[in-house]
Amino acid sequence: EEEVFPVEETSKDDLIQNETEETEIRQPIFSIPNIFTPNGDNINDFFVIEQIPDIESSHLYIYNLSGRVLYEKMNYKNDWNGNHLPDGVYLYIYKFIYKGNEFIRKGTLTIKRR
Repeated sequence: EEEVFPVEETSKDDLIQNETEETEIRQPIFSIPNIFTPNGDNINDFFVIEQIPDIESSHLYIYNLSGRVLYEKMNYKNDWNGNHLPDGVYLYIYKFIYKGNEFIRKGTLTIKRR
């Protein structure tokens, strides 16, 4: 995805020059699963977001289908197992800062224990 940002430069004699510079900002490619199976068998028991270098901070939200926040974590470390939630479909929003730019990933997540 390409975005254009205005750039304002000030010269040594305090003259302001407005320019537009095209800068390509690419969201990193990484996987976020759409299902996990927290059934205690030590396989796929946690919601694991692939970790990538250069993420400065992150914020994970899990919602029910009505939009109520059920889980929220700053700088998520792949340690959520869906505790206290029944099997079903949920929504997630994963906000993160990558190389100084904010990105948002959204999707559905299914919890299935059986």
